[in-house]
Amino acid sequence: MNIVKISDFNVVSYLIVRHYRILATSRDGRRILFHFQDTDELRDEVNNFRYGSGDLVSAREFSTAQSRLKDIIFDNPC
Repeated sequence: MNIVKISDFNVVSYLIVRHYRILATSRDGRRILFHFQDTDELRDEVNNFRYGSGDLVSAREFSTAQSRLKDIIFDNPC
């Protein structure tokens, strides 16, 4: 299984809302890296978030995902 590591907090929040699962976390200096299974679909979602305009998510779900990420970062600092 190929793994992609993403440190962008907003991208990871978006992926959580889109139902992608964080497999693990690691640290690179001060940055937290979130590990995901590397698939074409995941890459499409990341590109949608960064460059697209047609794939909207609920603001409430996005905010909840950000809260969950903060819990991961501060409860399990790698």
